[in-house]
Amino acid sequence: MTYLLYTLSLISSCYEMVIIGLAFRERLTWRFSLSWLGIILALQFLQQAATAWWSQLPLALIWIVPLTIVDTIMATRLLNTHWLIVLPIILSLNALKRLIGGIGGTFLKFALSADDPMRLRQAIGLGDLTASINLIGAAALGLPIIILIGLLAHHFVSRTNVLAFFQQVKVATSDYWLVFLEYAAYVLAYCYALEQPVVTQTYIAVVATLVFGTTTAYLVINNNNRLTDNQLLAQVTTTNEQLVQHQTQLESFHDDYRNTLLNLNHYIRNNDVAGLKAYYQKLAGAPAASPLTTTTITTLNQLNNPELRGLIYAKVETAASRGVQLQLNLTQPIIIKADHPIKVGRLLGNLLDTAIDNAAQTDQPVTLTIQALPREVVQLQVSYTVSETTSQWSASLPDQQSLADDQLQVTTQLNDQQVVATLTITA
Repeated sequence: MTYLLYTLSLISSCYEMVIIGLAFRERLTWRFSLSWLGIILALQFLQQAATAWWSQLPLALIWIVPLTIVDTIMATRLLNTHWLIVLPIILSLNALKRLIGGIGGTFLKFALSADDPMRLRQAIGLGDLTASINLIGAAALGLPIIILIGLLAHHFVSRTNVLAFFQQVKVATSDYWLVFLEYAAYVLAYCYALEQPVVTQTYIAVVATLVFGTTTAYLVINNNNRLTDNQLLAQVTTTNEQLVQHQTQLESFHDDYRNTLLNLNHYIRNNDVAGLKAYYQKLAGAPAASPLTTTTITTLNQLNNPELRGLIYAKVETAASRGVQLQLNLTQPIIIKADHPIKVGRLLGNLLDTAIDNAAQTDQPVTLTIQALPREVVQLQVSYTVSETTSQWSASLPDQQSLADDQLQVTTQLNDQQVVATLTITA
């Protein structure tokens, strides 16, 4: 029974580990947890022996300093961050733990109607039964609260970038002085507090929690702002470098483009077609073999619309470069009258691009059928095949409805794996 009570009296020493472990439980392993717990329990036995051997030493040097150092080292390894950021957090959790324990001990003191001051030295070694019950009871009452705090901390961590902050933060020289002064003040405060009755310890814990919690929050927020500023500054620097590079390229392109136009203008003014052709071929490079056959050119010549004819020429070449055959079905001369030729070209271009993308996956041809209907209505139908795995084929189609109006209508039908997209133009 004595060993059971002694074990229970050591629970509160693990509270910092419990909160941090629950908050960052995705990074915690069983091996790491058992190692951390074993170090704390071994430390507790050493602290008991040290208290008996050096009874004149302040309790804070025995019961606070070693524990906070161990927790700082283990939490630093767990979070893969700098110890200077972790130590203030450990001090804040230690102060919060002592506040919860102090409230629980004060409650039990009044519940037991005890006149005993309930100092910590009375409970060490379980020599004083009343003080021991007070210590064990306070630890047991505080455990559910500690677990709840850990779960709330995990809820906060999982919805923010706290872990990324810990891993990226850079500390400044001034932070060392702030943390050193904070740690020294905390130890000195509890050198006095741990010799006092439990009620006095509770009052001191309230002040310590507020002061060191605020200091820790300031340190974390200040470093986070510094990290954010550095990241923004780096982004601005990179953006400026890219803008300078783009500006240089744009100026170079502007000069080249102006010179090219001047040269072209010279050939046009002198009506030098041969020179113009030779100069253009030098600019464009060696002409590639054109996929346009005589039949295709003859078929397209029946379309009395230069803009659409040029667009279809380009799409035939694009399809050929991707190994897709774009077949044209146009049997009679057709005149397309549209108030918005740019919209027509954009709609037809989008339909053909979608068809070519899908046909490249199925090795099937794309068919473009252009036919005239009564009342000056023209229909352009794009037919192609989609693969069996393209279950969301409609999601790949561009949103044409924003371009459609009373004169332009787009409909799409899917029969098995065959897609027929129709662009209807009403004069």
